[in-house]
Amino acid sequence: MDLPAGQTMDVVIMDYRYSSSLTAADILRTVKSAFPGAPVIVLSELFDLPADMTDHATAFVRKGDPQQLVNKLNELRETGQIQEFY
Repeated sequence: MDLPAGQTMDVVIMDYRYSSSLTAADILRTVKSAFPGAPVIVLSELFDLPADMTDHATAFVRKGDPQQLVNKLNELRETGQIQEFY
């Protein structure tokens, strides 16, 4: 997994399921060590945030509902957790 070196990350939006030997929690631990202040939105077709992500994720959005993702991004922006986005 390659992360952008020397960059900042305003928000992480990631899928929950991957077809590799790494789990979402494995990936997120790496991302959070590189970008500890970035809020994390987990996307999944599941109905609730998976238990192994509760300590890592800032928010959960169910796939197939793009408006919910936009709403969650706006909420994070309004609370100051992320900067203005376009």
